[in-house]
Amino acid sequence: MGIVSKSATKIFTSTILRKIFHVVFSLILLIPFTTPFKQLILISIPWISDPTLLILSILLFGAGTLNSIQIKMPDLRDRFLRTSLDFRKKVVEGLESNDRSRPYADLVQGFLTSMIKYEEKLLEFISIVERDYEVRYGYICITFGLLSITMSYVFFKNFAIYGILALAIVDTVSSITTYFTPKRRKICKHSDLSIATTFTIFTLALYLITLDLPKSIAISTISVLTELISPEDNLTLPIVASLTAFILKTWEPNL
Repeated sequence: MGIVSKSATKIFTSTILRKIFHVVFSLILLIPFTTPFKQLILISIPWISDPTLLILSILLFGAGTLNSIQIKMPDLRDRFLRTSLDFRKKVVEGLESNDRSRPYADLVQGFLTSMIKYEEKLLEFISIVERDYEVRYGYICITFGLLSITMSYVFFKNFAIYGILALAIVDTVSSITTYFTPKRRKICKHSDLSIATTFTIFTLALYLITLDLPKSIAISTISVLTELISPEDNLTLPIVASLTAFILKTWEPNL
């Protein structure tokens, strides 16, 4: 019973932490759409014509690079830990072998020990949040999400904000609500209560932005359906939500 309880707690913690990170990362992607940020980039790099596209492209390139490294060098984390441990040992040994530096050896050793503790906590956090396929194939979902949002911006400009909101709200609410309603009837990959809750919350969020209830309902309906049937919602959800808002001629956000 204790093992089952620990396993359930770990799954719960993993789900919550992963979705918190998901929401925070999604909302951070709104920053390149803000006017102050764009003005700052234009002042810093005056020859850039589209600061938002620049930042999204850099993030996408970075995510793709990280993903390729993870796939080609799956043991990179272990290599880093071994190298870090060897470096710390050599530092302490070097201090102890030098008479003038020996008094500082204990101080440095204490500092390095503290580093190890924080390092262990970070690795524990990563292992909790990581999914099995992410360990094998890298953080492909981040790459997919950035690709979809970048494409949304290229095709639909600021309507891509609706895609970011869909990624932050629809994906998160549906996953967490489904987790807490395991006995409810499943429709595709989510429970009926999860679908209703997600639709309600996203519709309300859209209405607060657009003040247009019919269009909010339409965007929310299509976004929730996409979440249900898509094999990879991070790839499809942002661009579908952005496309829907664009076709409906919804209010174009200007942050």
